[in-house]
Amino acid sequence: MVFIQKEILLVTSSGFTQNELSCVRLSRTESLNNASDELEEACWDGLIDSILPPVNRSDQIPGRLFIWQLFVGNQFVCADMAEEPFNSDALDSINPFLFFKHLAHS
Repeated sequence: MVFIQKEILLVTSSGFTQNELSCVRLSRTESLNNASDELEEACWDGLIDSILPPVNRSDQIPGRLFIWQLFVGNQFVCADMAEEPFNSDALDSINPFLFFKHLAHS
C-alpha cells in the first residue's frame, strides 16, 4: 500500500490568497484578527478543496486526503494532508517551522 502525504504552503500576502480571503470575508459576518487566522479557519472549512481541487483528485490517490495539521505563521499557513495521521520529516518538509528547527540542530 502506498502512503500519500502532501503539504500545501499558502502565503497570506500573495495575490492568490488575498483574492480567496476576500471571498471568505464576504461570506462571514465576523472578522478575525489577521490574515493568518482567517486563512487557518478557511482551510479547516474546506478552502483547499475549493481552490486547489487537483490536490484530492488524482489517479495516484486511492482515498481522500484530509488535513491533519495546520501550522500557522505570521505570513503563511502550512497544511499537512494525508489519508491518515503522520509525522512530518524535517528534511522532506516545506514547512518553514520544521526547516528552521532542523537548521538549528545541524
